[in-house]
Amino acid sequence: MSNPVVLITGALTGIGRATALAFAKDGAHVVASGRREQKPDLEYKLVAEEPLVVILPSDHPLAEREAIDPHDLVGETFIGISSVPRVLRAVIIDYLKRSGIEIVPHLEIDNFAMAISLVASTRGVAVLPVSAENFLKWSVISRPLKGEAPTIDLVVGYHKANTSPILRTFLSRIDDLTARISSKARRMIGPGSAAAPYGRTAAE
Repeated sequence: MSNPVVLITGALTGIGRATALAFAKDGAHVVASGRREQKPDLEYKLVAEEPLVVILPSDHPLAEREAIDPHDLVGETFIGISSVPRVLRAVIIDYLKRSGIEIVPHLEIDNFAMAISLVASTRGVAVLPVSAENFLKWSVISRPLKGEAPTIDLVVGYHKANTSPILRTFLSRIDDLTARISSKARRMIGPGSAAAPYGRTAAE
């Protein structure tokens, strides 16, 4: 395929950044997403408001529940978010405070893969956006949060000066992607629950 459009998540630091640079060097049109503040030379488009869910081992006692009360996370080995994805970190901290909970993370992670690996190896729990389900191993599952579920915005960003027709095609299809993600999010939240917007993930 000639000059493909490649979407790289977590592309602002570490392995994600190196991967994005490698694809760009090979001629791909890279859409790199991360979690930094917006910049004036970039344009942003909202893709979805993702609810946060609990990630835990499939044989964990809490896995038997259809939804998990945030108070039940107290006393568990909690896998927190590092300062790298700082918006997600702030969303989770704010949600726990609003729920009247104070949890000190046993470990902190930078990305989904690290979180899922630690959940499996430590038998801990983590709170992540629902898109983390795409990376789950057979031994790790997700459960929705009970009650008012926090959400985080998933945003695609691109440079205003980029006139690539491939980028225009990609952007024209975001509405379809948004509809599919929103439908899945509504199923995850379920009846009787409400999603509350808490933050934003910005793409660059």
